[in-house]
Amino acid sequence: MTFSFASALQLLIAANGLLLAAGLLALRFFGRSANPALPLIFFTFALQMAGEFAHQTRSSLALSELRAALSLVYGPLFYLYFLNFAEPRRGLRWKDVWHGIPFFVAVATLAAALYFGVLDFSIHLYAAAAGVSLLGYAWLSWRNVRPKLASNSPARRLQWAALAAAMTGLMIGLTVVATNFNCEFIENGPVLWTRNALLISIVLLMNGFLLGGLWDDRVLFSARHVSTSTQEDEAILKALDDVLEQERLFADPEVTLDRLAAALSLRPRRVSEAVNRLHDVSVPAYINRRRVEEAKKLLAGDAAAGRSLLALAHDAGFNSKATFNRAFKEIVGETPSAYRQRVSGVAAEN
Repeated sequence: MTFSFASALQLLIAANGLLLAAGLLALRFFGRSANPALPLIFFTFALQMAGEFAHQTRSSLALSELRAALSLVYGPLFYLYFLNFAEPRRGLRWKDVWHGIPFFVAVATLAAALYFGVLDFSIHLYAAAAGVSLLGYAWLSWRNVRPKLASNSPARRLQWAALAAAMTGLMIGLTVVATNFNCEFIENGPVLWTRNALLISIVLLMNGFLLGGLWDDRVLFSARHVSTSTQEDEAILKALDDVLEQERLFADPEVTLDRLAAALSLRPRRVSEAVNRLHDVSVPAYINRRRVEEAKKLLAGDAAAGRSLLALAHDAGFNSKATFNRAFKEIVGETPSAYRQRVSGVAAEN
């Protein structure tokens, strides 16, 4: 058995993948459930790294050759991850098993090839099939999932979708390198270090998913398993609205998320999560909506006659005319001066 830096790295990554998968599955004991495809991705990658280790150390022929079949699993699993990312309540369904048919066929033919000792012809066939599968599912994800993400998700979820896409790309690169050398040891220096760099990048991205889950629950969890319910979010939003109205905090241009959270006796992140989940906007954007509503009342009222737009903007909580004009037009669809003239007949004033 030969042991090298690459072998140690493969063993370390396999252990890391198993721990990540086990950790996500263990969350069920705490009443939560991860995106169902994510533990499977980590577990599959751990098995493939164990196969790479077995191949490099010549410790297990069966495990070594299993990695060729495992390459066929990444495409379907990432596609299912994207589906559950875009539709958090989807989960896994029995019909999803159809995506695993190429893998099951590959395992069966690999077992037969091992039995009859004719591995050479099959390995290259699986390598080509894995490449086609990855590219095909990448196209399928782009076609079917991207519109749902674009129309239903906050911008930061799109950023994590991009991270998943980057991880898929690295998987493709790793698969191409690994399968091209499936029947021989990798001794070429540039190829070896390129593969090691890919492995390190992938394990960083794998752990990045968990760090992302600490920032935004939806990276790891489906909507029905997030830490708080919609009813709790609605209660927080109602309390926020009450504070904004009763204390007229929206009219203070210097009001901050921390100040609002302190008034509600909540963590700033919790307030931000509630607003984002219910309205898909940030807290500052939500406050600007309330300011625009106040500005509309001021512009349409008799007391606004003879007053400048800048003065009315300050009364509504905006600290500059440019900010006021931009926010008003974005929300209402017309400039404050046009709105004022339309509802009250007052000509635009500076």
